[in-house]
Amino acid sequence: MLKKMTTMQKSASLIGIIVLVVGIYLFMNLQNSTSKDSPKAKIKDIEVTEIAAITGQDSMNKTEEQYDIAGTDLGSIFDMDGTFYYVFGDTFGSGSAVPPGTGPSTNWRSNTVGFSKDMDPTDGIELDGFLADENGMAKELIPSKKTQGYHLTSIPTYGVAVDGSMYLYYMAVDAWGDPGVWVTSYSGVYKSNDAGETWAPVEELTWEGDSNFTQVAIVKPEQNEVLGDDIYFYGVKAGRYSPIQLMKVNKDKIEDKNSYQYFTGTDANGHPQWSSEEKEAKSILETTAGELSVVWNSDLERWIMTYINGETTNIDFVEAENPWGPWTEPKVMVAQKDFPGLYGSYMHPSFIKNEGKTMYFTMSRWGTYNSYMMKAELELE
Repeated sequence: MLKKMTTMQKSASLIGIIVLVVGIYLFMNLQNSTSKDSPKAKIKDIEVTEIAAITGQDSMNKTEEQYDIAGTDLGSIFDMDGTFYYVFGDTFGSGSAVPPGTGPSTNWRSNTVGFSKDMDPTDGIELDGFLADENGMAKELIPSKKTQGYHLTSIPTYGVAVDGSMYLYYMAVDAWGDPGVWVTSYSGVYKSNDAGETWAPVEELTWEGDSNFTQVAIVKPEQNEVLGDDIYFYGVKAGRYSPIQLMKVNKDKIEDKNSYQYFTGTDANGHPQWSSEEKEAKSILETTAGELSVVWNSDLERWIMTYINGETTNIDFVEAENPWGPWTEPKVMVAQKDFPGLYGSYMHPSFIKNEGKTMYFTMSRWGTYNSYMMKAELELE
């Protein structure tokens, strides 16, 4: 009996050792997995201040008297040949009540684009002009029906320049709903070969109205060598309650819809996997997002992504070492309580200063219905 107990005790001890070793192994792998899934943040906190209005009669650009713009919003940024283009949404003329819907409006344009060579955002952005009509007033580039229920307006979500051509990705909004909710019939692309003077649709490039690429943020390949020759598009559905997905296309194939590839996850070694089928796309961030923007902060060696959170109505940010993630836990960049009516924040890599610790971006305010240059000072871990 004693001998039998000793054998059982030895077996139990052996099992205990095995369980302990397996437990340690699983714990270490869990730690590694957790680290991989939620990378350590470099940014501890962000302090945001308003620099100056870009649009509106109270701005340095006096857009109401100079370009017939009393109110407009958004202001995503792309560049070509040393000029920065600021892409605005619904635009209303002189004497219009702001925000829209609170009174009379004049000269409604679904979109307008300003341009500037000003690379110093510290005191605001001085516009050199707008893409304009024969009278010098800001003109609409992408037409819309302006009829409630079908293609009410054409809202550009981002622009990009490739080999001397300019592309505006936009969504055809059918109707505005509750805050953060709207309906789209499709999204598409317009192109200009003459520095924005004339525009025409790229007929092949359309996505369905319920696509997760209805709104896109665009990153050009020169931002980071990991992109190769590919342009990256971060996408969300219409509204502000969408997860974020990712697609890419070789810059030389930008007009070929069949050349677009959709991120489907990573393999066992963390390498990105892609598919030509949009339905196979996987989300890179599960959240409630709209109006997003992504840049590579070369000094911090981090991808920074911002978006308006439909649930909280704050502008959140996340960071990652790779353009597909994994991403850090979201933190608030701009709180609604500090800037009531905020939405639509957009960054550009040329406006990252102070060794990566200061980032300038555009942001809209609903109450004044105009776009502003903002300053974000990063506190690092």
